[in-house]
Amino acid sequence: MPKFLHLTKNKKTICCFRKKTADRVSLKKINFILFVFAFAFFVGYLTIINSLATKSYVISELEAKKAQISQENSRLQSQMLTLQSGGNIENKLDNLQMVASKNIEYLNVQKPQVAVR
Repeated sequence: MPKFLHLTKNKKTICCFRKKTADRVSLKKINFILFVFAFAFFVGYLTIINSLATKSYVISELEAKKAQISQENSRLQSQMLTLQSGGNIENKLDNLQMVASKNIEYLNVQKPQVAVR
């Protein structure tokens, strides 16, 4: 029995009791820190999801605008081809009252003389 009494009078048993309360306090701190990290992670996750949704909306708007511009481009190209057609140009010439030239003379230029060193 003296061994039992010796353990109860030992300071280590009192320290062990204090250590358990210290563990409880540290567990509360750890739980609080984990809660803060979980909350920060949740807020960050919501922020990222919100920004991705916004960017997705902007991308869909830009794709719609691209399709509209592509249709406008194809319409303008077909209009350009019709305006450049031969029959259309002849009609424009008749409306402008231009006259075809008959006597065309070309200059024959032989080798041009260039200063040589």
